Amino acid sequence: MSLGDYATGLAWLVVTWGAVLAASELLRRRRLAHLDGAPRVLALAVVFVCGLAGVHLLPLALGILSRPAVAVTALLLLAATHAVPRVREEAGASASGEARPGPGISGPAGRALAWAAALSAAGAGGLLVAGIVEAAGRLTTASDLTAFDLPVIGRWIQSGSAWRVTELFPFQTHGTYPHNGHLILLATMLPWHNDGLLRFAVYPFLALAALAVYGLGRELGAPRAGAALFGAVLVSVPVVATTPEFAPLDLIGAALFACGLVFLARGARTRRTSDLVLAGLGLGFGLGAKWYLAAAAAALLVTWTVAGLVARRGSRAVRDTLVVAGTAAAAGGFWLVRNWVEADDPLYPVRVRALGVTLWDAPPDLYRELVGFSLAHYLGDWSAWRHDVVPDLRHTLGVAGVLVTAGGLVALVAAVRARGDWRPAALAACVPVLVAAYVVTPYTAFGFDGTPVLVEVNVRYAIPALLAGAGACAWLAGRGTRIAAALAVLGLAAAAQGVWASAADLGASRALTACAAIALLALGYGFTRSPKVSRPAIAAVVLAALAVAGWGEQRTVNRDRYAGADPALDWVRVNARSDARIATTGYFDFATLAPAWPLFGARIDRRVEFIGPRDGGRVAQYDSPAAWRRAVARGGYDVLVVAQGRSPFQPRAREPRWAADAGWREVARSPHLVAYRLGGRR
Repeated sequence: MSLGDYATGLAWLVVTWGAVLAASELLRRRRLAHLDGAPRVLALAVVFVCGLAGVHLLPLALGILSRPAVAVTALLLLAATHAVPRVREEAGASASGEARPGPGISGPAGRALAWAAALSAAGAGGLLVAGIVEAAGRLTTASDLTAFDLPVIGRWIQSGSAWRVTELFPFQTHGTYPHNGHLILLATMLPWHNDGLLRFAVYPFLALAALAVYGLGRELGAPRAGAALFGAVLVSVPVVATTPEFAPLDLIGAALFACGLVFLARGARTRRTSDLVLAGLGLGFGLGAKWYLAAAAAALLVTWTVAGLVARRGSRAVRDTLVVAGTAAAAGGFWLVRNWVEADDPLYPVRVRALGVTLWDAPPDLYRELVGFSLAHYLGDWSAWRHDVVPDLRHTLGVAGVLVTAGGLVALVAAVRARGDWRPAALAACVPVLVAAYVVTPYTAFGFDGTPVLVEVNVRYAIPALLAGAGACAWLAGRGTRIAAALAVLGLAAAAQGVWASAADLGASRALTACAAIALLALGYGFTRSPKVSRPAIAAVVLAALAVAGWGEQRTVNRDRYAGADPALDWVRVNARSDARIATTGYFDFATLAPAWPLFGARIDRRVEFIGPRDGGRVAQYDSPAAWRRAVARGGYDVLVVAQGRSPFQPRAREPRWAADAGWREVARSPHLVAYRLGGRR
């Protein structure tokens, strides 16, 4: 990418993001001026993220996605927000914007809690810095991103429309996932038509999740040190700390889910409709980001409503739930409509039945039947738990994950016995409910029946339970000096173990992590002792530094894009035209880099299609060589890339033989892929 191309893309980014940020701040001042502290930051984050997703979704839904269309939509959003009047105090709303402080923790226990919070936060921040440094200069190689997620975004950029299910891998249904998280990645790629800065768009959401736990604890009356401690403990859980690397879309959805939980608890106290709308936006964004977050949001709302009814809130509990659920449906429901139009089933590939009547049908999900088992499937199979499940859970949850889950259960007992506020009990009750939802979710024990070999990959489905558990532990830290002292020791130990293990998982230097943690601790201490500095000046310097760093980062990433990953991909990268039509076929076994995204090229110009019959929202492999040859001929492709993996449904890779018989000339080969060119076709 030339300097001119980079500057042009940066200008589009500044216009779009700047207009959305200005609209978000204007809306906060006119409608959410009562917020202060962490809730103010969280509200601004929710409005900004949803607004950024919205200004990309509207042109995408209209089939006119482009950089000018998105920029104009963002400016229209700013103009519309400017017309919003300043709201008066809501009738029946709490006059106080802040939560009632809980019992203070003083003496040695209070100091221990404060030191544990400071050291844990520094360690989590050091891990975040080390992760960013380790990610610098590298393109993403995560399987889900390169095989499924980024090709969806690439097809949006090429076609300008969301009204097509993109699937480049047989027997999968990632193309019919909800895509709210994809919109945020789109916002970082569209200005340049390049993914050079993609990796760094996700890390702020890790900090946002930690701040949400802090805000949730403070909303429930937890001491500041206790809330900060468990915000840091959450980030230290290995499965959370590594999500920016291998599952960024999960982190984006989970962070907004956590913000929604904060405003759900806040709305139950203040009775403000604005708090409930913010809760619906946060939960709805998660609902529209991942299927398991949709299930978690439903389980959370049901549990919260039942707790409100038990607390004798009556119609108020039902009314609050309806406001949150309605807003959530608006924030995440577009993808259900897209699936209904394109795949004839909003929840494709799940068949929807009610009262014995099939509302939406779908073909059998053979892949899910073959390897999509849940942990509940292995209840009672203690051999599988001992050899496969428990080791994976131990590694990915660590001490921090066990602490926040067990602490949530202890908090449930303590909250039920306590009198007064019913919300801590409701939050703690969500922990076992969300754990149960995780256990029954398909693919949590990914693998053939009897061999759950990829449990650790999908432990991220338990992040909603970890969020609720961390908030409940923060509340528990304010229940007395003995409990505070015990949680200070346990929290610090858990954070230290999590930072140590997560640094190894990220491939980051533990020495760098420690140095970054010490520097952050010293910097934080210095800011507390120094006079106030100009915030606009700091913001200007930071933004200028980010722009310069972005230029260097994209140059490093795009210089030798995916070079050396596979001989077949190398041949396409060097020899294929920038606007080539590329066909992929066969079954890829994920033994190396998934080929789909690298084939799109640095500027996302190459058209990539999968050769296989389409069945609703997914593709399969042809059984007939004649049908396969006709499909290849219809596409007019310049390059053919054949994966040689063994499919669970077709033990032998037949497409390489079909390509040779059809006259395609082989130009590059590896044990995984074979590349063919058009020039040798008869």
